Amino acid sequence: MPIHNGKLAVEDILPEDFFHSLGVYLQTCAHVEMSACALIACLEGLDPENADWELRYFKLRKMGTTPMIQSLRVSVEQAEEYGFSKQLEELSEWLHNFKSNRHQAVHGAFIATGRYYKVDYVQQVGKGEKAQYKRTRTLVIEPGIDEVCTDANRIFLLLVEMLETVEEGLWDKVRRTSMPSVGHPKWPNPTPVEK
Repeated sequence: MPIHNGKLAVEDILPEDFFHSLGVYLQTCAHVEMSACALIACLEGLDPENADWELRYFKLRKMGTTPMIQSLRVSVEQAEEYGFSKQLEELSEWLHNFKSNRHQAVHGAFIATGRYYKVDYVQQVGKGEKAQYKRTRTLVIEPGIDEVCTDANRIFLLLVEMLETVEEGLWDKVRRTSMPSVGHPKWPNPTPVEK
């Protein structure tokens, strides 16, 4: 499919509002993962302004989704001190049960067919020689897209609330540490990285 009318080929396959919804969902999932990793490190007693927190946070961020969720489950015990262990346990279970939504959004190839979207997604079960592959073809309807976006937003806000329960202002500390200010190399007088 050639590029025409200033559009990329995939823009002829999917409508613009789908790209917006997909981008919102993916970024919300990324912020969920970031916040979950920060919460784990903070519940372990580490402070975002110290190097030991940063190292633990980096290791958590580079984990696969399943090990990260397992680490979140382990944090349930530390969350008792702050009164949200039950919520964190339920959240961990929810993330585990619905992680395929995130994986399909990241790795699935979508095609619009009228009011529906089809997604082609291949899941790997196991590793190495014993790996097996499962192809999933799913129909996605527009209300389902809104539902997963709303749910991801709910989870993100819950994680932020948990961070704030651990320490008032902790979310801002995490944000400053996780997303330092940087300048673009092409901008005049780039801003140095702030810690």
